[in-house]
Amino acid sequence: MSLNGGLGDIVAGQKGILLDSMLTEKMTAVCGDRCNVWLLTRAAGIYVKAYEISESGINTTPVLSACSQNAFLGAPGTMAVAPGRRRVAISAITPDNNLFVFDFDPLTGQLSNELPLSPTSLGVYGLCFSPDNSKLYGSTNLGPGSFLFQYDLNAGTPAAIAAALTHYPFNFFSQLKTGPDGKVYYASNGTTIGRFASPNLTGVAAQHQPAFLTLADSTNATGGLPNPVPVIIKDTVLTIIQLKMPCFADITTLQASNLSGWDYQWSNGITGPVLTTNVPGQYWISYRTAPCAWHTDTFRLQATYTLPALLTDAGCRDQTNGRIRALSTAGDTAIYTYLWRNAAGDTLRGPVPTGHGDTLSQITGGAVYTLRITTADGCDTTLTIPVPLPLYDALFSVSDSVICMGDSVSFTNISGPAFDSWQWTFGDGWSTGPGIENPHHTYPQPGRYTVRLMARTPYPCFDTAYRDIEVDSLFTGNFLKDRDSICTGETIYFNPYTDSSAMSLEWHFGDGNGFMAAVSATQHAYDREGVYPVQLSTRFRACPATAYTDSIYVYPLPLVDLGPDTGLCLNGAPIFLQNLQPPPEGIYHCFWSNGDTASRIKLVHPGTYSLTISAGPLGCSTTETMNVHKDCYIDIPNAFTPNNDGVNDYFFSRQLLSRKVTRFKMQLFNRWGQIVFETTAVNGRGWDGKFNNSPQPEGVYIYLIDVEIDGVHPEHYQGNLTLLR
Repeated sequence: MSLNGGLGDIVAGQKGILLDSMLTEKMTAVCGDRCNVWLLTRAAGIYVKAYEISESGINTTPVLSACSQNAFLGAPGTMAVAPGRRRVAISAITPDNNLFVFDFDPLTGQLSNELPLSPTSLGVYGLCFSPDNSKLYGSTNLGPGSFLFQYDLNAGTPAAIAAALTHYPFNFFSQLKTGPDGKVYYASNGTTIGRFASPNLTGVAAQHQPAFLTLADSTNATGGLPNPVPVIIKDTVLTIIQLKMPCFADITTLQASNLSGWDYQWSNGITGPVLTTNVPGQYWISYRTAPCAWHTDTFRLQATYTLPALLTDAGCRDQTNGRIRALSTAGDTAIYTYLWRNAAGDTLRGPVPTGHGDTLSQITGGAVYTLRITTADGCDTTLTIPVPLPLYDALFSVSDSVICMGDSVSFTNISGPAFDSWQWTFGDGWSTGPGIENPHHTYPQPGRYTVRLMARTPYPCFDTAYRDIEVDSLFTGNFLKDRDSICTGETIYFNPYTDSSAMSLEWHFGDGNGFMAAVSATQHAYDREGVYPVQLSTRFRACPATAYTDSIYVYPLPLVDLGPDTGLCLNGAPIFLQNLQPPPEGIYHCFWSNGDTASRIKLVHPGTYSLTISAGPLGCSTTETMNVHKDCYIDIPNAFTPNNDGVNDYFFSRQLLSRKVTRFKMQLFNRWGQIVFETTAVNGRGWDGKFNNSPQPEGVYIYLIDVEIDGVHPEHYQGNLTLLR
């Protein structure tokens, strides 16, 4: 509607949009009950479809209503809506079931209560309701016996309505429409216009005038007349209602002047058509009614008697120096009496004439009181008066709550406006007089100090506020150690000595290792000799970090090497053990596991021997161990069990031979002196109890063994062997 200079136009590219198909020619539109329009169409088949058109556009999902008339594509006919929007009539040019009347709901778009009428077998075309919705006019199909007709819809039952039928002579089919003058018009024969001058009346009283108007030359009216255009009229209804409250502020009900609307909204945000209040003043409610009227009802609510203004003074905290005053409105000349009670119902003051009993003194903040006010003509009301706790609170902020010794702190009073004097104490013996509101103070010593602000009101009442100030020290932290010198690999313990305001420690041990830690003891070990500077850095919250350094002496361990493990032959040459590494510098001591303290010892027996060398000045020591095993003998079992159980299945198995056997020969004989097994291999598994691949019987066998140890010592063994199965 904004196009074409406000006259309206089709939006470019937004025409010819397919909405539905399989519809008949019957179509009309009617205003709904929500500032909307229902587009009514007759679908081929059994349904009437109602499409809703609103400010949001057209809803493409229609409301479906069943219709017994079986419409088919191309079937002529019309559809008419009564002016009251509560009835719809549908016609069809068919021999029977050619007229149906429905109830219509403009709120939902639903058709119901179908009333079939068949005024003729010629079929019905045009339809029109009378302005008062009581009569239905129509025209039959063109042909012999065609006529106009009227149904009296107020006749009563469906049968009575069907019988209340009036025929009017007519030999032409036409649509019928109500004109702006309230008359029903129709195109009579192409050159004239007929009408019903009194369409709200029944039968001949409707004043049928078949040739009421002759059309000008070269003009013609045949069949149809324009469809009605539904026009949404947005009415605005403004109502002002004056109300007076009974007595004092009694509950008064305000109600919208129309209860059939929707979207009720009161000026205080309450929804619904009714509002209850006991507060005089001006209220309004806005709402909408069908089909599209906007209402605003304004209520001006006045009180018969004006409630006094209540002034509460809670006094000082935890004291009974508060009061309540009831102050009459300026110009109010009514005489009131007052009755004061506490929360328990005890009478505190009254009744006395106004000016004497309008003040209740010596009350406590945080309590609840009631005041009954009575007029000379018997109006009364009771007010509940909660007295709040005093709202004055002392409060202050600080420029910094953690500082370094010697720094200054700024204190800012942020208490409420009720105070007019302030006194400060800074926790270190210093304080101010009552006139300084925002002081500064310097703390020369470390520690924790509690600052107090005492603020006073003119009552006088007072309140206090507290804050803690943490003052860090400039103390240089150091550490204690359990010793100054250690051997390589030993652990040394460090115990820090710092001020209580220290936050963390950072250790550096001089060997590339270090870490951050809490203020607690630690330990460290060094894997190489040398002199290491150990540094402790102490970090504070506000003061700069400090550092302390001390040295640790780490002495080396002596080098000890006895060589690899060795063997010792029985009755053979002795062996000598000594440290193969250069001796340590300075004074050192040797300690052998056999008790010897010489640097070199002679061994003639196998065993495990160790040498410990300690060197000055701390006696750092290293121990080396050597195994000396018996190396020039063999072990020969006296029995074996070749039964393939995996245990002792071979005689003289390889693991029993000496490690230094260089020549070997073994022969086994049975009781008849026959050789049953012979070998010279030093790495074989031995005899498996077979001869010529046959198991030998249990019994005693003779062995002869000749060996040479280490290429030097020949040995000969002879003995008995028992074979068991």
